[in-house]
Amino acid sequence: MSSFKKPKRSKSKASRLRQKRVQQANAEIDKIYKEYLVYLIAFEGNGNGAAALYARESSRFQDSIPAQVRSMLADAVQKKIFIARENIFFDIAIRGSKRQREGLDKATAVVRDSVVKILIVFKSNRLFRKMYSSLEYVDRLIKTWQARIIFTRDHLDSAAVDFEDIKLQLLAMLDEHGRRAHVDNIHSKHLDMFAQHLVHGTITFGFMGQIIEGELTKLGRPRRRLIIDPVSSIYVIKIFEWFVVDRLPPIAIARRLNADPKAP
Repeated sequence: MSSFKKPKRSKSKASRLRQKRVQQANAEIDKIYKEYLVYLIAFEGNGNGAAALYARESSRFQDSIPAQVRSMLADAVQKKIFIARENIFFDIAIRGSKRQREGLDKATAVVRDSVVKILIVFKSNRLFRKMYSSLEYVDRLIKTWQARIIFTRDHLDSAAVDFEDIKLQLLAMLDEHGRRAHVDNIHSKHLDMFAQHLVHGTITFGFMGQIIEGELTKLGRPRRRLIIDPVSSIYVIKIFEWFVVDRLPPIAIARRLNADPKAP
């Protein structure tokens, strides 16, 4: 009964963890900004304009928000562009498929309202996951808001004489293709681990992870093998009988489980 899994982390707990990561990122950004402040002040009002920075991190395996901000500040110093601390925006633990994001919305607002005329982004795929969404956003920023956009890691600047949309299209297409290939690789790896009865994600209700001595994951955690949980497996059998034999609907099964103080 693979549909019965351990409950996922509650929204309130996930929200608290995300807020903690946001606070930590802001604290690190404050330190990094102080390192560049002496250079940035020198560029204020020098004619190159002021800019806003935008970074996004959807998982801990990507470049961290502080690392992205440091890279973009270094690029701004090289281009002699002023950045105010309040114009550094980011989204953390949020996927690029989400259209409405607090950090991106704020960065968009200061550009749209001409508070700044330059937006610096770490990489094109930090805007949106889908190629067409990124291209649409850049087109609106350049043509409608008459602003300049710089992609630090991609070495693309809309103010450059050799800037062409085709370069951005190619990069966005490669990013999207790479993401899909990455997902396929993960699925393939998970299937291989499943065949070896190894834990590779959320453990299905009725099973547990048994530590394999001497083996570690890439994160340095003990490798675990899937085995039947002697406690919860009893309830898997009960659920199966209630559903198949007694033909109880899921809501009735849930009520029985909730009424059982011994149910895991």
